Amino acid sequence: MSRIRIEQIGITKAGTECIVNAANERLQAGGGVCGVIFQAAGHKQLQKACDDIGYCNTGSAVITPAFHLNAKYIIHAVGPVWYGGKKKEPQKLYGCYKASLNLAKEYGCHSIAFPLISAGIFGYPKEQAWRKALQACNDFIHDNPDYDMDILFTVPDPQILQMGLAELKAQEKNTDTHQETNSVDETTDDDLLANADGNALRIAIDAVKSTTEAKWHTGRETNGVMEFPYPEYPNGIWSIASIFESDSEYLENYKQYCEDVLSTEMNVRQIRTMLTYLVRGEKYCDGFINKYLENHYLLKLLLRLDDLLIDYYQRHQLPVELRYKNPVFWYEMDQNGTPALVKGNGERFTTDRSNEMYERSCQSQQGWQRAILYMDMIHEWDATGFAATMDATYAYGPDEDDNYYTFTSCQKAEEYLYRTLGGADIQECRSNVENFYADPKLQMEWKEIILHPVCVVLRKNGSLTPMLISRLNSDILIKYPQHVMRLDDESCRFLFEKMNESA
Repeated sequence: MSRIRIEQIGITKAGTECIVNAANERLQAGGGVCGVIFQAAGHKQLQKACDDIGYCNTGSAVITPAFHLNAKYIIHAVGPVWYGGKKKEPQKLYGCYKASLNLAKEYGCHSIAFPLISAGIFGYPKEQAWRKALQACNDFIHDNPDYDMDILFTVPDPQILQMGLAELKAQEKNTDTHQETNSVDETTDDDLLANADGNALRIAIDAVKSTTEAKWHTGRETNGVMEFPYPEYPNGIWSIASIFESDSEYLENYKQYCEDVLSTEMNVRQIRTMLTYLVRGEKYCDGFINKYLENHYLLKLLLRLDDLLIDYYQRHQLPVELRYKNPVFWYEMDQNGTPALVKGNGERFTTDRSNEMYERSCQSQQGWQRAILYMDMIHEWDATGFAATMDATYAYGPDEDDNYYTFTSCQKAEEYLYRTLGGADIQECRSNVENFYADPKLQMEWKEIILHPVCVVLRKNGSLTPMLISRLNSDILIKYPQHVMRLDDESCRFLFEKMNESA
């Protein structure tokens, strides 16, 4: 049976199958908990294992052997630095706990020890850090009812211990009260998915897939009475109220379980709560839902639910006739082994360019096909919607001055390019990505490199210069030869050599 414990004990004495190191993005030995773990495991061996991995994004985790520690594995989780909550710190902190627990499960571990991540020199307020840590752990237990996990938090002093115990008790009380007062919550996630109205889901997705804001009607005067402005939402949007039965405890559940979680990471209960929250929030036609249409938040939420429905139907091997009634679309192979998406009406969707590009992709064929369909739906790309990353880097050139125009994914830029670039250059690259995703016209112009928005010019002298895609002429994609490089391939050795020369 899964459980959560909090003890005042050193993490290297935890006795669990894996322990979690509060790591930095470059996976280098540091002070505090990190330094203690490196020393106990064997600094040289552990540092080499980390160097072989190279990098880990904030909000994520990687795994290495534990070497001399009394454990099988060390999971290195990178928590966020606290900037007042302005840079999605809660989501990132939640993410690194969930990533750690998922890794532990993937490697067959049934016990794990955590420090209180980010609550030290990273400055995350301790009470808020406890709330997000325990929420992530409780969500993991809830999402994995058939997998036992003993979760231990190790803390250095009595004050932090008491904070943690108080938050743990509060979350347990909330869960117990919720189960006692709401019989619907006694159902399983699969029960919710089995009873979800797939037709209502399809209608809702069709309604919001190309909309980022409601159409507002300005107030008008009728018989001396001035009307208030009101929003006109796309036809079919209110079908979101028919997908599930309403969550009667939606306000409490929203604050407790949904407020800081990305829509693309929600489970089916969180989605039900969120949909109830949206419907109930639009009380006075005041445009409450409008902000959730922005950046396609609501679309991502609905597509996340569709993913969960697809998984449910595949796990239970239900017949195609039933699947047509529920998921919006799913991935299948045809008789010739060609990948395709099947829509809810039975129509098959394929794209010629996907096969070639998938060969260079590190993501699933299903993810790539869905990404293409999503882009064709709304004529823009949003990498946060599907966490799509490509293993390849594209370089076009050389031009007349022997320079290469190099495009790579955000993930590969974090892992490789940013080691060489300075702080201002890194910020310019990231600003370029944000501007690129915010401009559908620009995305359509550069559709061939849509997954690779980080752009640098590799100059003849070996220097790397960040470039705004909006300043480049897209004709370079046709004008200069294309070099496709996998970052673990011999074909990109020249790029590393140039990077080393410029370092």
